Amino acid sequence: MTPLALIFGVYWLLHLPRLRRLTGSARPADRAAVAMGVVMLLPAVMHFTRTEQFVAMIPPSWPAPEMLVLASGVAEFLLAMLLLTPGTRRAGGWFGVALFCAVWPANIAVAWSGTYPEGLPQSPLYHALRVPFQLFYIGWAAWIALGHLPGHDLRRRLMARYYDRFQKPYENWIADRRQKLLGEVSGTVLELGPGTGINFRYFPKAIEWLGVEPNPHMHAQLRERAAECGFGAVEFRTVTAEGIDLPPASVDAVVATLVLCSVDHPSAVVEDIQRVLRPGGRFYFLEHVAAPRGTRSRRFQRLLRPLWRCCADGCILDRETGALLREAGFAELAMEEFEVESGIIPRFAAPHIIGVARMALE
Repeated sequence: MTPLALIFGVYWLLHLPRLRRLTGSARPADRAAVAMGVVMLLPAVMHFTRTEQFVAMIPPSWPAPEMLVLASGVAEFLLAMLLLTPGTRRAGGWFGVALFCAVWPANIAVAWSGTYPEGLPQSPLYHALRVPFQLFYIGWAAWIALGHLPGHDLRRRLMARYYDRFQKPYENWIADRRQKLLGEVSGTVLELGPGTGINFRYFPKAIEWLGVEPNPHMHAQLRERAAECGFGAVEFRTVTAEGIDLPPASVDAVVATLVLCSVDHPSAVVEDIQRVLRPGGRFYFLEHVAAPRGTRSRRFQRLLRPLWRCCADGCILDRETGALLREAGFAELAMEEFEVESGIIPRFAAPHIIGVARMALE
């Protein structure tokens, strides 16, 4: 259990600005790989320096226990090298899943025997807890192998089912701002991440609506809400490696509310928004953003960022979306900064921006 705590600690440290570059990537799965790789070097070495202690953990009926311990040490060292090398991290993740599953029987045997090797805690509770804790190692390795946390589809299903209920106080509070922002859109409108369709009630009925929603479990609610609000059939677009599958200068407006916080490459998304907007087209946005630098809220956002991103479908608390839009090269940018009232949402998510960016007429 101690190595697992160290893995979590290193993973958190890799979110610090000066240490992020060590992973060679902004992907959480790559940070997870580096964290596990660094920490796995410790037990790998201990298999050679404390061989007797590990031999005592091998069930007596197993053949060549010393060779098994040394082989485990080699395997853990190989795992660390695979995880620390960018090109082999996914393979290392699958190797880790296999390795942790393979050593699990030894943990079960020690807990069942009631006789614990010297150098390990002698508490039965410790060894009983150690057995289910192996699932965390297996899950962590699977995260690296898959590129996302296991249960990704389940989390999306839960998001689709409970999002409206969870967001109700927030939506009631911000309804007037949404109405003011979206009541003026016109023409062909592309909405990014419409979720369960909360914005349909604010759109003028005359628009032609297109949507890009990556969570397929929200599509049924989107269609249902669109019909309730008088929009009839709605059309979904997809996102490819090249961007949104729409030709250049093909829409009059793009809408994104609480979306840019959770995309992997926000600058690329903004560039694609500019690509599909017609001359004079407008980008309507509402986002929660990073608190001012040096504040307690900003430090708390940074501390919570890894856990929040895992639990909130990729949402990044301290993303500086306002600065990104200022530097994006829009012809005009009208942006208001505000904070959501205390008690509606947690204080660390209170800073917001809302506004409209317009493309040049030529």
